[in-house]
Amino acid sequence: MTTAQDIITDSLKELRVYAPGEPIDDADLADGLTQLNRLLDHLSNDSAACYALLEQSLPLQIGKASYTVGPGGDLNSTRPLRLIYGPGAAYILDANQVKYQVDVWPQDKWNTIAYPTQSADFPTIAFYDPQFPLGIVNVFPTPSQAFTFYFDSYLQLGNLTNYTSQILFPPGYEAMLQKNLSVWLKPWYKGAQLDPIVERLAIRTLASVKRTNKRQNMAEFDPELLVRGTAAYNVYSDSYVR
Repeated sequence: MTTAQDIITDSLKELRVYAPGEPIDDADLADGLTQLNRLLDHLSNDSAACYALLEQSLPLQIGKASYTVGPGGDLNSTRPLRLIYGPGAAYILDANQVKYQVDVWPQDKWNTIAYPTQSADFPTIAFYDPQFPLGIVNVFPTPSQAFTFYFDSYLQLGNLTNYTSQILFPPGYEAMLQKNLSVWLKPWYKGAQLDPIVERLAIRTLASVKRTNKRQNMAEFDPELLVRGTAAYNVYSDSYVR
């Protein structure tokens, strides 16, 4: 199994900082681990670089419309970078395991709710406010029953704690991380030599990962945008239709 140290070692040797078979200094391993984690942090903000969405569950409380998400929050879990938006992007699950659709709105649409204190059995709309260090999940109407709210979110790709941390990603990520780490490490070493082929491979491997992770987006429009013209005559039915 490939480890963080394997990725760092290959990148440093690819840059000609170390010769094949030469042991890597602990200081360089530490710098390499820092840059590898920064690379993962950077990629986390690119939705196409995230290979999966994580479904999280939030137990709702009667009369409570806002919930903090993150370490130490109401949902003591990893803080989502963002939620998936759109109709049916989330759902409520009742005691009988029946699902009820919840639409996730952006803030500008959320702000149009005239009576945010309105209550009902369960919410039908949600909005995620990505505050830091705790994000805030808002629901509307305010629940009057303690159901469970499920939502899909993008999370940080991960943080490698030490050199022996395993690279547990789908196929394609190992090569992508190693080639891109070489690019990231180049400015750190005065005598480093970055082959143009490595730069091209860094771009190509990242593009391959993004193509694999591409998700279908459904176009939506407001029905009121449709032109409501006059009725047209149908010669086949001998009638007027709209």
